[in-house]
Amino acid sequence: MNTVHSNNCGTLSSVIADKEVEELQIEGNINQADLRFLASLPCLKRLDLSLAMGLECIGANDFYGNNHIESVVLSDGTVSVSELAFTGCGALAEINVTDKNRSFSSYGSLLLSKDGTVLVKCAEAAAGDLVIPEGVKKIASYAFCNCNKVSSIKLPQSLEEIEERGIYACNGISELHFPKNVRKITDVSVRKCASVEKYSADKENVFLIEEGGMICQRTTRHGKNVTALSLVPNAVVNDAKTPSCANYLDRHAFDYCSKVKRIIIGSNIEACDEPAFEGLNNLYCMVALGEFPPYCYRSHIRHESLPTKYIYSPKGTLQNYKKTPYWNGFLFNVEIDDSE
Repeated sequence: MNTVHSNNCGTLSSVIADKEVEELQIEGNINQADLRFLASLPCLKRLDLSLAMGLECIGANDFYGNNHIESVVLSDGTVSVSELAFTGCGALAEINVTDKNRSFSSYGSLLLSKDGTVLVKCAEAAAGDLVIPEGVKKIASYAFCNCNKVSSIKLPQSLEEIEERGIYACNGISELHFPKNVRKITDVSVRKCASVEKYSADKENVFLIEEGGMICQRTTRHGKNVTALSLVPNAVVNDAKTPSCANYLDRHAFDYCSKVKRIIIGSNIEACDEPAFEGLNNLYCMVALGEFPPYCYRSHIRHESLPTKYIYSPKGTLQNYKKTPYWNGFLFNVEIDDSE
């Protein structure tokens, strides 16, 4: 590996003569401009920054879209890594640190907090069956982002929380099991994972409930205790019906279920956040089974923002739906004898 010494920040572009170098170790003082210059080198595959000084943060744009870097060793002085760092680095298989780094540790293709409790980032080129080590309690936002070569993710028993978009656009996984200690997720903790067919939760988990491959959670919404439908597998086909255990529908629960043609809202759903229904390209209609529609929070909508023009409700309920915000926004509100 070629070693380059930098005396002054911002000078690497003049120090490195060979712009087609494949391996580099940097010593001395560098800054963000130097880092972006390194990321621009067209053939650079392996970069060791462990001896570099002055670089405390890896920003969102420093390596964005770099499709040739395969391995990075972070500076011993790095204290912050953006949640979108290394996005679009499809060849990146390793993000490492030395033992001297006081903020991070590394485990295979995973970058962890120093104490191993937070999973900060998974390299996008990680592949196969991935096992997250015990001790990890939280998966940070965008920790798994575009990890399409990962075929499965085994979550540890120690896991308690998955932040928003913690598992994002990972299209190789078909199932995800939540262990017993997971107590905090959101309706976007797992998002745009097109191949997920089923979610499941440990029977000893007192916060999460699995029904029909969907995940509901016992939580609070708008100051009330509810059982909210939070996660629906994106690979579900044709009909998707809310589980019988749920009485609340989270805003993003059905997002990116692109193969769903009909969403059935059970009579047990009492309230909901205004559904986003993003990415429902094949949705034809919604069917509501309750005599009265669920109360909808934040229901200031326009016709063009709805995912479909059609809402079907049981016979004798038409006026209940037409006078209720959100549900009266559909252009065609139709009564039917058999809602199924």
